[in-house]
Amino acid sequence: HESTEGHSKGITIDGQPAIEEWKKKSNDAKVVALVNDRFLITVDGDNVDTETVRNWVGLIDLKKVAAIQ
Repeated sequence: HESTEGHSKGITIDGQPAIEEWKKKSNDAKVVALVNDRFLITVDGDNVDTETVRNWVGLIDLKKVAAIQ
C-alpha cells in the first residue's frame, strides 16, 4: 500500500518473505522478515530510508536463522 504519507509493501529478502514500511513525515523505516515460518526478524530505523534498513537486515545470516532447530 502506497500513499503520500509513505508505503507498506511485501518484499523478499534472501528468499524469506518480509514487509517493508516507510513513513514520509518522520522518515522512519521498518522491515519485518518471517524466517522459515518460525522467526520474526524486525529492524526499525528512525530517520533512515528503507534501503538502509534492508541492508541492516541483510547483515543477519537468515539461512543460519532458518536452520535453527
